[in-house]
Amino acid sequence: MQFRVELCTVMKYRVVVTRPALQSLETIERKYHRAIRDAITENLIRKPAVPTRNRKMLDPAIFGATWELRCGPGNRYRVLYELLEGEDDEAGERVVQVLLFGEKIGAQLFVMGQSVTPLEEEL
Repeated sequence: MQFRVELCTVMKYRVVVTRPALQSLETIERKYHRAIRDAITENLIRKPAVPTRNRKMLDPAIFGATWELRCGPGNRYRVLYELLEGEDDEAGERVVQVLLFGEKIGAQLFVMGQSVTPLEEEL
């Protein structure tokens, strides 16, 4: 299975998808992988730390992820990620590390078929 984000020189952040994230992606129907990849490309490369309608800071963190991106049909899927700034090299490269992919069903988040935690409803 290939899951790759292509980068160009004007991007501010490099996206790294961890092995556990790839494993959790395998539990999501393949027909949604492109929508998830496109959402990552559109939302996480330029301003991943700016809250938007579909990009929220997590409090508390889930599995070390401090941010979530909502995507796919009906915003059903979640990309759980953290920001690493200057930790990978001396040049201070900014990195978005995707930790897990999940699916929201009702008020529950499921990662690899297991319920993780209830998600608080929006006010």
